[in-house]
Amino acid sequence: MTAYVVMGNAKYYDFIALTVAQIRRVAPSARVLVYDWGDDRRRARFACPTTGVEVVDWTGRIADLGPLAASLPPARQVEMAIAYNARFRRTWRQRLRKAVLKRWPGSPLARPLIKAGLAFENMLLQKVPCMEDASRRIGAERMIFLDADAIPVRPIEDAYDAAPFDVAVTLVDRPNWQVNRCAVINSGVLLFGANPAARAAFFTAWRAAIDSCDEWLREQTALVRFLAAQAPDLFTPAAAAPLDLGEETLRLRALPCATYNNTDRDTALDTGARVLHLANTAHNLATVRDLLVRLRTAPDGEDGEGGE
Repeated sequence: MTAYVVMGNAKYYDFIALTVAQIRRVAPSARVLVYDWGDDRRRARFACPTTGVEVVDWTGRIADLGPLAASLPPARQVEMAIAYNARFRRTWRQRLRKAVLKRWPGSPLARPLIKAGLAFENMLLQKVPCMEDASRRIGAERMIFLDADAIPVRPIEDAYDAAPFDVAVTLVDRPNWQVNRCAVINSGVLLFGANPAARAAFFTAWRAAIDSCDEWLREQTALVRFLAAQAPDLFTPAAAAPLDLGEETLRLRALPCATYNNTDRDTALDTGARVLHLANTAHNLATVRDLLVRLRTAPDGEDGEGGE
């Protein structure tokens, strides 16, 4: 059996519900775990409209912002706030926030903007401990992690058929290795084999890499930097590489984002993609409203296929 793992805070509840519904469509018998990070007051309020879904209240285990802020110099905190602000649709408010951060980074006006950037980064850092918890819960089952806005539109599990692996990552088509702009692996979709010990070793190594990384999108960037150093042969689409973690040697595999983590909302539904990743749309749902309607109303076999 395969367990699907989805997580997010209240801003993503609509996406989580849609993603879970689509999981049920493409993999009806799969186990589904949802990690609820709650609202701004850390209240877990996700009510799943789909039956048979395990909802885990994670609000009491979300780390405070203090340790993250303490690990970053003020200049890097401002950079993170600017990067976070760039995720929003370009309006006069968005441009004003950018101007405040660039011209008056130490002002009272900049403080809540910097805190918002840190809060977003801190939210992303919850992904690894949640996956670790899910891995322990499911035991010897395969596990597929999906960002809340990474929506399956066709069966994903065919990825396991080509060759065995312990961890599969999705590589972007045009990688960027620059510091603070690292975009090589998109960690919004990750596939794991059924070996709990291999998964545990991987998460331990990933957490250690995060602790030594201070770049924007730390959890994703840390994964790239770590694997580039330890398994450089991985960074070719459809490539495979071993990862020696001492007691465990993992089999890694690279999958193309175009198929398993497609962020091109204009073409993904028509090009055979398995996953449509609507990144950066949580605050701008109106920009993808027509696409979501099409996704929800597509008959099985068009944009989604029933069955395993």
